[in-house]
Amino acid sequence: EEKEEEKEEEKEEEKEEEKEEDEEDEEDEDEEDEEEEDEEEEKEEEKEEKEEEREDEKEEKEEEGKEREEEEKEREEEREDEKEEKEEERKEREEEEKEKEEEKEEREEEEKEKEEEKKDTVDETLDKPTVEDYPNVTVENLIKGEQPISPIKFLDLLFDEILSNEDGQNVVDDHNYHTKYNSFKKEYDDLEINSNEYLIIQEIMRKSFSRYLNTSERIKRLTSIFKKILDDDIYYEEFKNVMAGIYGFAKKYSYLNLDKNDKSYTKFLENAAQFVNTLSTID
Repeated sequence: EEKEEEKEEEKEEEKEEEKEEDEEDEEDEDEEDEEEEDEEEEKEEEKEEKEEEREDEKEEKEEEGKEREEEEKEREEEREDEKEEKEEERKEREEEEKEKEEEKEEREEEEKEKEEEKKDTVDETLDKPTVEDYPNVTVENLIKGEQPISPIKFLDLLFDEILSNEDGQNVVDDHNYHTKYNSFKKEYDDLEINSNEYLIIQEIMRKSFSRYLNTSERIKRLTSIFKKILDDDIYYEEFKNVMAGIYGFAKKYSYLNLDKNDKSYTKFLENAAQFVNTLSTID
């Protein structure tokens, strides 16, 4: 019986051992399974990380591509702007060249007109007797009823004479005032005067507007006055009133003997100039 019991105990022990071994095996298997699961999870995480990295790289590349496209677009816009600016500059240069060409043509046209007008003036002058050709009318001539024929002159030519310098060049009829000056003269080109009237008007204007000045200073003074007349409408109206007074005065006293050595003649011109000065504030 003791042997039987021992055998039973041994069997029990073996069973216990087997059971323990089985449990150990199960534990080992569980541990292995857990390790495998951990490895799988790690692999999955690594895979996800790599996937995320690839996505990030892809996004970075896309961003870089967009940035390059933007930069290229900006450069293209800059090139277009530069091209437009150059085109504008080219057009402006063409416009400037065109304006210069037109100004040149205008100057040439004005020069041509001036030459034609000078030619016409010369022709008119050749056709008309000069002041020196006209014998002065004296009181004795009038008493005797002798009235020599007066060569006719026109008032517009007087302006050319009093505004000419020592070289015979008109100091007002230049490029800037050519058109204005000729328009101004046309208002007087139909006013006929004889030689005495011509001289009276000439001397009154010189003494009124440039009194006590030498030839050079007188020309400067008259130049300044006439340019102001051409630039200022109010001043021009004043001058027209003065010229009307001078013209009427010369017509009234055209019978006088214009002997410059005669004191009465000098006194007459002084009084006439003073009379003109009372007509206007022109100075």
